[in-house]
Amino acid sequence: MRKTILAAALAALAAPAAAQQIETMVLENTLPLENVPAARDWLRAFHADVAAHADSGGMTPEEVCAFDGWTALLDGFDQETATARIDFVFQPVMPIDYSLNGWLTRAVGEEEATARMAEWAALEITQARTMSPGPAVVSAAPPESCAGLLE
Repeated sequence: MRKTILAAALAALAAPAAAQQIETMVLENTLPLENVPAARDWLRAFHADVAAHADSGGMTPEEVCAFDGWTALLDGFDQETATARIDFVFQPVMPIDYSLNGWLTRAVGEEEATARMAEWAALEITQARTMSPGPAVVSAAPPESCAGLLE
């Protein structure tokens, strides 16, 4: 059942994860313009920390799959909803916390994650305005890291 729900979520939401995902994520709708470079830097560091945690064997294949689906959403939603949907759809599917804070806590530890989330809150991005979900960019296939997990 969990694999079926995960497969459906990925099929509906996954877009190809690309190195430019942060560059194409337009934050101006929810951030003061002077905060945009800092937010992009923060997101790059977040992605690098979790990716390093995955590369070191600190994540299960299912977690890697879910994280790749999560980062695809940075590209997959229109500019207004990218920030509003940052705390993401896998949380009801999986038994662990797949929020931004959950990923960071597993990657860098609770104390460092708390400090980093305070920096994120200072950028005012976590208080994104209420927005209706925008259309996702639908990929023909889920992230490569999900191969074999969703059959």
